Amino acid sequence: MTVAGSRFRSLMGHFTTGVTVVTTVEGSINYGMTVNAFCSVSLDPCLVLISLRRTSATCEVIRRIGTFAVNILKAEQRPLAERFARHELDPSQRFAGLSFETCVTGAPLFTDALAHLECRMVAEYPGSDHVLLIGEVVGLDYGGEASGAATSPLVFYRSAYATLLEESLLSDAFPRGAAVALAGGSGRARRLGRLWDGLWQWARFRGKSSGPAPGREAPADASIIEVSSLRPSCMSASVSGGREM
Repeated sequence: MTVAGSRFRSLMGHFTTGVTVVTTVEGSINYGMTVNAFCSVSLDPCLVLISLRRTSATCEVIRRIGTFAVNILKAEQRPLAERFARHELDPSQRFAGLSFETCVTGAPLFTDALAHLECRMVAEYPGSDHVLLIGEVVGLDYGGEASGAATSPLVFYRSAYATLLEESLLSDAFPRGAAVALAGGSGRARRLGRLWDGLWQWARFRGKSSGPAPGREAPADASIIEVSSLRPSCMSASVSGGREM
């Protein structure tokens, strides 16, 4: 990588993104890779864009068969993101022990993911060492989000994974106004106010980034899509083998 490329990558690291695992299937072999170069393109029709490394097996298969799925990960799925970003991992171990569903495209949809999108590729554009793939959404699901369950997405910032803390939950647990009210009282109240403010700040930044494990490559850069609808009933599957990027 050139000096300019290194600086560009560092700069783009300041753009906070979601984290996904893009999957596909050809025959009986599953492919997948960690991707955060993902964004919405159009709402009518529903189109998304992913940017994949040109030389990855996942990219080659998607270009060949024309379908793929995007699994949007939640905070607890950081190990999944790390697994699918590891180039040194044996291909047969990529999907080992993982439970997933299949639906419209047959691509793996991870059971506990925050949301899933299934796509049919409609266009591709050269991106130097990457390929930009445009997919039309043919199936989607919110997972636990549809029922209003409390969830937190896995995010990526400055080459590190991070999580978010919901502001509404924070306000219930540590009302910021309490610290302000206490600050105007006696010496003891002011000290209590400073302690309360410290607790608020701790809770506010509890989700700050944490670096990836040594030797594990993290994904690149992008943005995230918001979609809503329901997916038809799908088959469940648990496999012990697969294929890598």
